[in-house]
Amino acid sequence: MSFTPHFPDLTPVDEYNGIFYKRDDFYAPYENFITGGKIRQCRDLVEKNLDYIHDKCNSTISTAASIHSPQSPIVSRVAQEFGLKSIIGFGNTTIEKALKHKMMQKCKELGSELVVLSESQGFNNVLYHNLHMKLRICSLYPCQSRIFYRYHHSYA
Repeated sequence: MSFTPHFPDLTPVDEYNGIFYKRDDFYAPYENFITGGKIRQCRDLVEKNLDYIHDKCNSTISTAASIHSPQSPIVSRVAQEFGLKSIIGFGNTTIEKALKHKMMQKCKELGSELVVLSESQGFNNVLYHNLHMKLRICSLYPCQSRIFYRYHHSYA
């Protein structure tokens, strides 16, 4: 008796010598763009929370990351797909200098607002703290300042 496992379309699978391997690196929903599991996770998170993002977060998502990280253009591209605004935060540089880097150029091309969260630090914990304090996350401060949904992707 032969068993053929069912895998969702979101996660491509390869088989080698009877063993199935999950291949997030083959997940490519956008042509000529970054591929992989981070895009799958971001799309899924946004899609599952889309009503909340529209209703409670001013149709805006945000993230904070290194200017070299693919996380920022991923969030920018997913925001564009779902018709959302996006805010990309970073630190330890200026907007002008950040725009010399490919990842930040892509964010700008995709329509994201770029925000310097720290003039002296680029560490994620500092950036996310400043993202929270400077821009006011909607679930905690519904009546203050700017309202948006924060996307945080941590590394193992």
